[in-house]
Amino acid sequence: MKPHKFQDDSGKTLDAHFQTQERTLIMLSRSGTIGSPTARNTEYGPALRLLLKRIDRSFLELEGVWVDSKHVSKLPPNEKRIWSPTDSGLSRTEWFTTLSNRMAAVGRDSRSRSRGNTNKRLRFEFAGNHSAKLIERILGWGETDAKPSGRLSPSEKDLVSANHIWHAVERLLPSSSIRHLFHDSTEYDVVADDGTRLPPKAVFSLAATEALGREVDTSDFESDSLIRSIIDKVGFQVVPKNQSLDHVLVPLDSEEREWTEGGRRLVKHYRRERSFRLSQAKKEQFKQDHDGRLHCERCKMDPIEVYGCSSGEACIEVHHKNPLASQPTERVTHLEDLMCVCANCHRIIHRELSNP
Repeated sequence: MKPHKFQDDSGKTLDAHFQTQERTLIMLSRSGTIGSPTARNTEYGPALRLLLKRIDRSFLELEGVWVDSKHVSKLPPNEKRIWSPTDSGLSRTEWFTTLSNRMAAVGRDSRSRSRGNTNKRLRFEFAGNHSAKLIERILGWGETDAKPSGRLSPSEKDLVSANHIWHAVERLLPSSSIRHLFHDSTEYDVVADDGTRLPPKAVFSLAATEALGREVDTSDFESDSLIRSIIDKVGFQVVPKNQSLDHVLVPLDSEEREWTEGGRRLVKHYRRERSFRLSQAKKEQFKQDHDGRLHCERCKMDPIEVYGCSSGEACIEVHHKNPLASQPTERVTHLEDLMCVCANCHRIIHRELSNP
């Protein structure tokens, strides 16, 4: 495995190295006295924080982190493990502190008064069959040349859902550091809620990669029009390259039209309110996290149990926790800003908001 240097979001190279292989990223240890000719990986701490940040905002599922140093090679794996999926609820800041404290304890003599080494060689393992190059690309350090991997089958295309495309758009916004394999589009753009224009191929590639758990690139696409139609179907607008966005409106679904209140012109509400694609994505994410079922997060009502069929899920709506009417400007909405509630609770929530 060839070592690579970490690069931050501005492209600055850090004095810290990592290696990748299938499903795995190795962070090399720091050694030597800073300022001496033998010093290695002197920016280990900033690089570890950067790595944790990028893992946190990617779709990579971290299975575990182990101390991988030679001097602890004879210890049982459970004594070298410093992160497991049960720690996923920790914040990224807590990740850094937790990993540092735990790695310091691995192999430390209990009689020693020293805190222990917090700059050890670490092995990160991810769920799924992700190649070394794909891990590098997802985390923002990959090459830019696309590699063929085979055409998508119709059944594979069907697995790319609104949720996957929503996540892809979020990760491709300027606030993210994710790098994609494609140049700017030449004919059409996908329009994000904040007006950012994105290449359709990049959006679909990242969405399909998440959905299928393998790298998807240009060789998988039968035609650009097919990609655009799939993205358009889940609700993202795809517009010609030279078209102004002044008149590009985000359509409301029937549920959202019902909650249009006050004297604000409808066109302004169009541009500020979430679209049906956001509702789709939230519901899909909720079902993935709750064994494929929707229920009301307020009263806990399960519509399938109440109505006896999947059609009952039609009564579950998506509510914005922070009312958009209270926001002075347009902003990007994340799925975590939303909650799934039944129609009755949705009406009660809005009544409570209008009569505090």
